[in-house]
Amino acid sequence: MAIFCLILEHIATLGSPPRKPKHPGRKLVELFSNRRKSVFALFFRFDPQTRFRHTRLREFIKSCYHLGNMSDSVKYNVILTSSFNTVVGELREKSLLPKTASVAFIPTAGDPYPERPWIDADRKALVELGYSVMDIDLKGVTVESLEKELSSHDIIFVAGGNTTYLVQQSYISGFADLIHSFLKQGKLYIGSSAGSILAGPTVEPFVTEDIAELSKDFALTKPTCLHLVDYIVLPHDQVEQFSAEHDKIIKQYGEQLTFVRLTDKEYRTENIYGL
Repeated sequence: MAIFCLILEHIATLGSPPRKPKHPGRKLVELFSNRRKSVFALFFRFDPQTRFRHTRLREFIKSCYHLGNMSDSVKYNVILTSSFNTVVGELREKSLLPKTASVAFIPTAGDPYPERPWIDADRKALVELGYSVMDIDLKGVTVESLEKELSSHDIIFVAGGNTTYLVQQSYISGFADLIHSFLKQGKLYIGSSAGSILAGPTVEPFVTEDIAELSKDFALTKPTCLHLVDYIVLPHDQVEQFSAEHDKIIKQYGEQLTFVRLTDKEYRTENIYGL
């Protein structure tokens, strides 16, 4: 990529006053100077006095350099885990997490449970990274207030719990409508367990089991999830009970949906929107 960019930059300088009596690319300039509908015309604007006004190519070159430098920075905006606190060490060692960050921590999926040790463990792992962590509950907020709260953070972390309940609250709060615009702005989405399932296309395979843990008056509006990725994470696959359930889910839905099984030592990173 770097070599390609240098070649383009070299070509772009052909329109500038030559630094040497004979520019090595002079023949190339003459070859294309009368072909305004050529590929080069997509980047150059011809001018008799300055040869090519290469504003478009300059912009293209800058984008090339940006992409070339991405190897030194985050290349993705979605991290999906089965259990964040058990993979945080590897994520840190591989420089897959930013060195400093402000985190919007969403524990809403844990609301149906009296004790939520997995949420406490994930929050603690983020704090130990040196991150600034703020809990933001999706329950009982307006879209406007939620957007304002989330906009001030670098990472949006969605913790585990009851996925069906989480999906419902994501739509009631407006979170489902906001998340895509936040990722386009450069924020990072991290999911843990239910938070990773939420990133997929639908919660349908989990609804029956999840609703059994909720109040009798609970009614799911729709099973559609965030559609950040086109597959459904099956978390905690190292546990025999969960693994057996995952086998049944794949057998029932495998022809219509794509699944990714994750143990608590595994994770997925994704770059959506080509950012």
